[in-house]
Amino acid sequence: MKFVFLHSVVLCFAVFPLHAQEGLDDVLSIVDACDVLAAHPDDILRVAPGVQDDELVPRLAVKACAAALDSSDDIARHAFQLGRAKLELNDRQGAVDLFETSAEAGSAIAVMYLGDAQQFGWTGEPDPEAALALYEKSLDMGLLIANAAIDQVQFDPEIFTTGAMLEVLADREIDKAASYAQSLLARSYLYAFAVELSDRCGSFLRPEAVPALQNYRFPPGWSAASEEGEQQLGVQDVNATYDVEVLTDRHGCEGYIVETIAASFNDMLLQLAAGGE
Repeated sequence: MKFVFLHSVVLCFAVFPLHAQEGLDDVLSIVDACDVLAAHPDDILRVAPGVQDDELVPRLAVKACAAALDSSDDIARHAFQLGRAKLELNDRQGAVDLFETSAEAGSAIAVMYLGDAQQFGWTGEPDPEAALALYEKSLDMGLLIANAAIDQVQFDPEIFTTGAMLEVLADREIDKAASYAQSLLARSYLYAFAVELSDRCGSFLRPEAVPALQNYRFPPGWSAASEEGEQQLGVQDVNATYDVEVLTDRHGCEGYIVETIAASFNDMLLQLAAGGE
Protein backbone atom coordinates (compact mmCIF):
# COMPACT_ATOMS: atom_id res chain seq x y z
CA MET A 1 0.00 0.00 0.00
CA LYS A 2 2.82 2.44 0.81
CA PHE A 3 4.36 1.95 -2.62
CA VAL A 4 1.07 2.71 -4.38
CA PHE A 5 0.58 6.01 -2.57
CA LEU A 6 4.23 6.95 -2.81
CA HIS A 7 4.48 6.36 -6.54
CA SER A 8 5.18 10.02 -7.23
CA VAL A 9 7.92 10.01 -4.61
CA VAL A 10 9.54 7.00 -6.26
CA LEU A 11 9.49 8.75 -9.63
CA CYS A 12 11.09 11.80 -8.07
CA PHE A 13 13.97 9.80 -6.64
CA ALA A 14 14.43 7.97 -9.95
CA VAL A 15 15.85 11.20 -11.36
CA PHE A 16 18.70 10.89 -8.85
CA PRO A 17 19.63 7.17 -9.02
CA LEU A 18 22.69 7.40 -6.76
CA HIS A 19 20.58 8.58 -3.85
CA ALA A 20 17.18 7.11 -4.74
CA GLN A 21 17.23 4.06 -2.50
CA GLU A 22 18.57 5.93 0.49
CA GLY A 23 15.99 8.71 0.07
CA LEU A 24 13.13 6.31 -0.50
CA ASP A 25 14.05 4.32 2.60
CA ASP A 26 13.97 7.54 4.62
CA VAL A 27 10.49 8.38 3.33
CA LEU A 28 9.12 4.90 3.90
CA SER A 29 10.39 4.93 7.47
CA ILE A 30 8.18 7.97 8.18
CA VAL A 31 4.95 7.15 6.32
CA ASP A 32 2.76 4.39 7.74
CA ALA A 33 -0.68 2.92 7.09
CA CYS A 34 -2.29 5.42 9.46
CA ASP A 35 -0.94 8.29 7.35
CA VAL A 36 -2.21 6.70 4.15
CA LEU A 37 -5.67 6.01 5.58
CA ALA A 38 -6.37 9.01 7.80
CA ALA A 39 -4.13 12.01 7.10
CA HIS A 40 -6.09 15.22 6.53
CA PRO A 41 -5.28 17.07 3.27
CA ASP A 42 -4.97 20.39 5.13
CA ASP A 43 -2.94 19.16 8.10
CA ILE A 44 0.38 20.98 8.08
CA LEU A 45 1.96 18.03 9.94
CA ARG A 46 0.83 15.37 7.46
CA VAL A 47 3.37 13.16 5.69
CA ALA A 48 0.95 11.74 3.11
CA PRO A 49 -1.39 13.43 0.61
CA GLY A 50 -4.41 12.94 2.87
CA VAL A 51 -7.96 11.73 2.30
CA GLN A 52 -11.22 13.64 2.37
CA ASP A 53 -13.84 12.76 4.98
CA ASP A 54 -16.04 10.85 2.53
CA GLU A 55 -13.04 8.78 1.38
CA LEU A 56 -11.92 7.77 4.86
CA VAL A 57 -12.45 4.10 5.79
CA PRO A 58 -12.83 4.53 9.55
CA ARG A 59 -12.61 0.95 10.82
CA LEU A 60 -9.39 0.29 8.95
CA ALA A 61 -8.05 3.69 9.96
CA VAL A 62 -8.81 3.12 13.66
CA LYS A 63 -6.85 -0.15 13.65
CA ALA A 64 -3.92 1.30 11.74
CA CYS A 65 -3.76 4.52 13.75
CA ALA A 66 -4.16 2.84 17.14
CA ALA A 67 -1.18 0.63 16.30
CA ALA A 68 0.79 3.61 15.02
CA LEU A 69 0.04 5.69 18.11
CA ASP A 70 1.18 2.91 20.45
CA SER A 71 4.72 3.14 19.09
CA SER A 72 4.65 6.71 17.79
CA ASP A 73 7.37 9.32 18.09
CA ASP A 74 4.92 11.86 16.56
CA ILE A 75 1.99 12.02 18.97
CA ALA A 76 0.53 15.15 17.38
CA ARG A 77 0.15 13.50 14.00
CA HIS A 78 -1.01 10.03 14.99
CA ALA A 79 -3.35 11.09 17.82
CA PHE A 80 -5.14 13.51 15.48
CA GLN A 81 -5.50 10.90 12.75
CA LEU A 82 -6.86 8.31 15.20
CA GLY A 83 -9.26 10.92 16.55
CA ARG A 84 -10.42 11.73 13.03
CA ALA A 85 -11.15 8.05 12.37
CA LYS A 86 -13.05 7.70 15.65
CA LEU A 87 -15.10 10.77 14.80
CA GLU A 88 -16.20 9.09 11.57
CA LEU A 89 -17.43 6.18 13.72
CA ASN A 90 -19.40 8.69 15.83
CA ASP A 91 -17.21 8.13 18.90
CA ARG A 92 -17.24 11.83 19.69
CA GLN A 93 -15.86 11.66 23.21
CA GLY A 94 -13.05 9.35 22.15
CA ALA A 95 -12.27 11.66 19.24
CA VAL A 96 -12.22 14.78 21.42
CA ASP A 97 -9.91 13.11 23.94
CA LEU A 98 -7.47 12.31 21.13
CA PHE A 99 -7.73 15.80 19.64
CA GLU A 100 -6.82 17.22 23.05
CA THR A 101 -3.78 14.92 23.21
CA SER A 102 -2.79 15.95 19.69
CA ALA A 103 -3.33 19.65 20.38
CA GLU A 104 -1.17 19.49 23.49
CA ALA A 105 1.57 17.97 21.32
CA GLY A 106 1.36 20.88 18.87
CA SER A 107 -1.21 19.99 16.20
CA ALA A 108 -2.94 23.06 14.80
CA ILE A 109 -5.62 21.06 13.02
CA ALA A 110 -6.47 19.24 16.24
CA VAL A 111 -7.05 22.64 17.86
CA MET A 112 -9.43 23.51 15.01
CA TYR A 113 -11.30 20.22 15.50
CA LEU A 114 -11.66 21.06 19.19
CA GLY A 115 -13.25 24.29 18.00
CA ASP A 116 -15.67 22.20 15.94
CA ALA A 117 -16.47 20.20 19.08
CA GLN A 118 -17.45 23.45 20.79
CA GLN A 119 -19.40 24.86 17.84
CA PHE A 120 -21.40 21.70 17.14
CA GLY A 121 -21.72 20.54 20.73
CA TRP A 122 -20.15 17.11 20.25
CA THR A 123 -19.87 16.44 23.98
CA GLY A 124 -22.01 19.18 25.52
CA GLU A 125 -23.90 22.37 24.73
CA PRO A 126 -22.61 24.39 21.75
CA ASP A 127 -20.30 27.24 22.77
CA PRO A 128 -19.55 29.53 19.79
CA GLU A 129 -17.30 31.84 21.83
CA ALA A 130 -15.09 28.94 22.91
CA ALA A 131 -15.12 27.68 19.32
CA LEU A 132 -13.98 31.08 18.01
CA ALA A 133 -11.09 31.21 20.50
CA LEU A 134 -9.90 27.78 19.39
CA TYR A 135 -10.25 28.61 15.69
CA GLU A 136 -8.20 31.77 16.19
CA LYS A 137 -5.56 29.77 18.08
CA SER A 138 -5.29 27.26 15.24
CA LEU A 139 -4.90 30.12 12.76
CA ASP A 140 -2.12 31.58 14.91
CA MET A 141 -0.44 28.16 14.72
CA GLY A 142 -0.37 28.44 10.92
CA LEU A 143 -3.55 26.60 9.86
CA LEU A 144 -4.94 28.83 7.12
CA ILE A 145 -8.19 26.90 6.67
CA ALA A 146 -9.14 28.10 10.15
CA ASN A 147 -10.16 31.39 8.49
CA ALA A 148 -13.28 29.69 7.12
CA ALA A 149 -14.07 28.25 10.54
CA ILE A 150 -13.73 31.72 12.10
CA ASP A 151 -16.19 33.11 9.54
CA GLN A 152 -18.55 30.25 10.31
CA VAL A 153 -19.18 31.39 13.89
CA GLN A 154 -19.28 35.14 13.21
CA PHE A 155 -22.46 36.63 11.77
CA ASP A 156 -22.00 39.59 9.44
CA PRO A 157 -25.32 41.30 8.55
CA GLU A 158 -23.63 43.40 5.88
CA ILE A 159 -23.30 40.47 3.47
CA PHE A 160 -27.07 39.84 3.29
CA THR A 161 -29.85 41.69 1.50
CA THR A 162 -31.97 41.64 4.65
CA GLY A 163 -29.25 41.49 7.27
CA ALA A 164 -31.10 43.39 10.00
CA MET A 165 -33.86 40.77 10.07
CA LEU A 166 -31.44 37.84 10.12
CA GLU A 167 -29.28 39.53 12.75
CA VAL A 168 -32.10 39.72 15.30
CA LEU A 169 -32.86 36.06 14.64
CA ALA A 170 -29.19 35.16 15.08
CA ASP A 171 -29.13 37.15 18.33
CA ARG A 172 -32.29 35.39 19.61
CA GLU A 173 -34.18 38.69 19.88
CA ILE A 174 -37.60 37.14 19.32
CA ASP A 175 -39.69 40.18 20.26
CA LYS A 176 -37.76 42.41 17.88
CA ALA A 177 -37.95 39.80 15.12
CA ALA A 178 -41.72 39.55 15.56
CA SER A 179 -41.95 43.34 15.33
CA TYR A 180 -39.87 43.42 12.14
CA ALA A 181 -42.02 40.65 10.65
CA GLN A 182 -45.28 42.60 10.58
CA SER A 183 -45.05 44.19 7.13
CA LEU A 184 -46.24 42.63 3.88
CA LEU A 185 -42.71 42.69 2.44
CA ALA A 186 -41.37 40.95 5.54
CA ARG A 187 -44.06 38.25 5.25
CA SER A 188 -43.11 37.66 1.64
CA TYR A 189 -39.39 37.56 2.41
CA LEU A 190 -39.62 35.34 5.49
CA TYR A 191 -41.96 32.86 3.83
CA ALA A 192 -39.59 32.53 0.85
CA PHE A 193 -36.63 32.30 3.25
CA ALA A 194 -38.27 29.40 5.13
CA VAL A 195 -39.03 27.52 1.93
CA GLU A 196 -35.52 28.04 0.55
CA LEU A 197 -33.77 27.08 3.79
CA SER A 198 -35.88 23.91 4.00
CA ASP A 199 -34.93 23.03 0.44
CA ARG A 200 -31.22 23.44 1.15
CA CYS A 201 -30.95 22.06 4.68
CA GLY A 202 -34.06 19.97 5.23
CA SER A 203 -37.18 20.99 7.08
CA PHE A 204 -36.33 23.02 10.17
CA LEU A 205 -39.87 23.91 11.21
CA ARG A 206 -41.42 22.31 14.26
CA PRO A 207 -44.76 20.60 13.54
CA GLU A 208 -46.75 23.36 15.22
CA ALA A 209 -44.85 26.02 13.25
CA VAL A 210 -45.89 24.67 9.84
CA PRO A 211 -49.50 25.95 9.97
CA ALA A 212 -48.21 29.05 11.76
CA LEU A 213 -46.03 29.84 8.74
CA GLN A 214 -48.96 29.43 6.35
CA ASN A 215 -51.21 31.63 8.47
CA TYR A 216 -48.43 34.18 8.82
CA ARG A 217 -47.92 34.50 5.07
CA PHE A 218 -51.59 34.17 4.16
CA PRO A 219 -53.55 35.54 7.12
CA PRO A 220 -57.36 35.34 7.35
CA GLY A 221 -58.93 37.56 4.72
CA TRP A 222 -55.90 37.37 2.45
CA SER A 223 -56.45 37.41 -1.30
CA ALA A 224 -54.20 37.71 -4.31
CA ALA A 225 -55.99 40.92 -5.16
CA SER A 226 -54.81 42.43 -1.86
CA GLU A 227 -51.23 42.26 -3.13
CA GLU A 228 -51.79 43.59 -6.62
CA GLY A 229 -49.52 46.50 -7.41
CA GLU A 230 -46.93 45.51 -4.78
CA GLN A 231 -43.99 45.38 -7.17
CA GLN A 232 -41.43 44.69 -4.46
CA LEU A 233 -42.99 41.36 -3.48
CA GLY A 234 -41.30 39.45 -6.31
CA VAL A 235 -37.95 40.89 -5.29
CA GLN A 236 -38.31 39.31 -1.85
CA ASP A 237 -38.13 35.81 -3.35
CA VAL A 238 -34.86 36.72 -5.04
CA ASN A 239 -33.51 38.28 -1.85
CA ALA A 240 -34.44 35.24 0.23
CA THR A 241 -32.82 32.83 -2.22
CA TYR A 242 -29.63 34.88 -2.21
CA ASP A 243 -29.54 35.20 1.57
CA VAL A 244 -30.07 31.48 2.18
CA GLU A 245 -27.28 30.63 -0.27
CA VAL A 246 -24.87 33.02 1.43
CA LEU A 247 -25.96 31.88 4.90
CA THR A 248 -25.51 28.16 4.27
CA ASP A 249 -22.31 28.52 2.25
CA ARG A 250 -20.68 30.57 5.03
CA HIS A 251 -22.13 28.94 8.13
CA GLY A 252 -23.19 25.43 7.06
CA CYS A 253 -26.61 23.88 7.59
CA GLU A 254 -25.52 22.30 10.88
CA GLY A 255 -23.47 25.27 12.07
CA TYR A 256 -24.32 27.21 15.21
CA ILE A 257 -25.50 30.33 13.37
CA VAL A 258 -27.95 28.50 11.09
CA GLU A 259 -29.24 26.35 13.96
CA THR A 260 -29.83 29.50 16.03
CA ILE A 261 -31.61 31.34 13.23
CA ALA A 262 -33.81 28.28 12.63
CA ALA A 263 -34.73 28.03 16.32
CA SER A 264 -35.49 31.76 16.49
CA PHE A 265 -37.60 31.55 13.34
CA ASN A 266 -39.79 28.88 14.94
CA ASP A 267 -40.13 30.88 18.15
CA MET A 268 -41.02 34.02 16.19
CA LEU A 269 -43.73 32.23 14.21
CA LEU A 270 -45.30 30.77 17.32
CA GLN A 271 -45.21 34.13 19.08
CA LEU A 272 -46.90 35.78 16.09
CA ALA A 273 -49.50 33.00 15.99
CA ALA A 274 -50.23 33.39 19.70
CA GLY A 275 -50.58 37.13 19.30
CA GLY A 276 -53.14 36.71 16.55
CA GLU A 277 -55.40 34.40 18.54
